[in-house]
Amino acid sequence: MIKIVNKFNIWGVFTFLFSLILYGFTIRPSIDFIDSGELAQACFKMSIPHPTGYPIYVLIGRCWILILNILKIKPVIAMNLLSLLTTSISLVFLYKTLRLTGLKNYLSSILSILFGMVYYIWDNATTTEVYSISLLFSTILIYLALKIKFECENISDKYFTLLIYFTGLSLTHHLSVILIIPSILIIIGFKNLKQLIKDNLIKIIFFFLFGLLPYLYLIIRSKNEPFLNWSNPSQINGLIAHITGWQYRVWMFPEGISGIFKQLNKILPEFLKNISVGLSLLFITGIYYGFKKYKSITIAFILIILLTLIYSSGYTIPDLEGYLALTSSGVILISGTGIKFFYERSKKFFIIIGILLLASLIQLLIKIPSMNHKDDYLIEDISRTIINKLP
Repeated sequence: MIKIVNKFNIWGVFTFLFSLILYGFTIRPSIDFIDSGELAQACFKMSIPHPTGYPIYVLIGRCWILILNILKIKPVIAMNLLSLLTTSISLVFLYKTLRLTGLKNYLSSILSILFGMVYYIWDNATTTEVYSISLLFSTILIYLALKIKFECENISDKYFTLLIYFTGLSLTHHLSVILIIPSILIIIGFKNLKQLIKDNLIKIIFFFLFGLLPYLYLIIRSKNEPFLNWSNPSQINGLIAHITGWQYRVWMFPEGISGIFKQLNKILPEFLKNISVGLSLLFITGIYYGFKKYKSITIAFILIILLTLIYSSGYTIPDLEGYLALTSSGVILISGTGIKFFYERSKKFFIIIGILLLASLIQLLIKIPSMNHKDDYLIEDISRTIINKLP
């Protein structure tokens, strides 16, 4: 047991357990606004939820509900716990990614925990939503890309194979993964990528298509006419419209460039509220130092921030938290480079780092009362009231 913990690293275990406990104390006991109830029902009854269908989410959710049913845990609570678990695992992959960039164990752990305490990360970790697993897939892909980057001299086919497979698999969950693919290509490097494709073309095609297999669920299940059967994806036209989110085009960049700036003025202040002063200073320093020492990686992280912000600014739906979560991940990764700058200059700068991180932690800990949802039955109560008043 000790060998397993040492191999994984005690700080990685600490990151996982801390977030698990934190989210566990604040988790919702019921459904939340918007998609929560629909997604829980889709996983419980194996239905077809709204586009893009999220087949891998439904399949994982169904298996998870069956497992926790052994402990007599209700489906909605089980799905909330799935969000809690997948977000905590995401923080571990973020921790491992920061370690790959050369950041110390404890500093990687602290930064990962700070990321987990950002409002929209924390909020989605306590309710039934697709964004927690989206975050997990994204952090896995970034980690694998950096693993390939830093082990290019002894490149292992298994990491590239896993990257291709998880890219396909993540597309069957949420198309937001497309926003980080340009950054992944930059991280790996086009020279390395060219060689990898040349040596593994057949394997790439096979594992990418293998990752897309969950889409078959939409076709097969739709033929059985479940209670929810959005777009009827058993038909080819319905399938294409469903997995591409065709109906959402009316909310994508409806006002052109002016609309982007208008939306940006609304979401940017909300985003910046979750970035503390200490973290902002580390982020700015990270950009400066990153361009000097890790130019391509820094460009890739900045690109994650820019693409997710631009897309969020042109997408006029109310729940954009999943996209802003990716934006925040870029900020955290660059902030890690900022910490390295101070740490490598002098051990005395460790005091500055400590103060900045402590200030950030305190600022986020103040949010605990507002993030505590353990007694939140609002949507359930409203729903029951409406149902009870029906004739």
